Amino acid sequence: MSLKRFGTRTLAQLVPPITARALGHRGSAVAGLITKWPEIVGPAIGRASLPRKLVFPKGARSDGTLYVAVASHLATELQHLEPMVLERINGFLGYGGVKRLRLVQDMTLQAPKPLKKAAANEKPEPAAGAGPAGETLHAALDRLGKAVDAHAKDQEPLKK
Repeated sequence: MSLKRFGTRTLAQLVPPITARALGHRGSAVAGLITKWPEIVGPAIGRASLPRKLVFPKGARSDGTLYVAVASHLATELQHLEPMVLERINGFLGYGGVKRLRLVQDMTLQAPKPLKKAAANEKPEPAAGAGPAGETLHAALDRLGKAVDAHAKDQEPLKK
């Protein structure tokens, strides 16, 4: 078999024929959902879930069920957000293609990593309400009030 007859092609030219066989006639919708999933549902949900398959009733192209693999920590939250997620999905598809979500817990999807603890030699961050130099909000407001009063005393009163 000679490679000359194929010529040079970009990846974008090669992928559609390959995926068309794998995904069937619904390939573009499912592929779009998979590739744009974080943009459709938002980054928080997108990191911990992934659409697996879209199943339509026999002979129909709407009112389908979207199977979504979801990490266990997000399953309950996603169940409550289902109406909003369905609205976003159908907005992306451009029609009422998905009627319901079917959540499947997937242990391979991981929970977000916990925040790292501060090292022993690092300075602790200032308390809430503290300014850049560790100044509290109360002290900053007091200083601002004194500056406003001083400025007002220097000004001439308004004449009517």
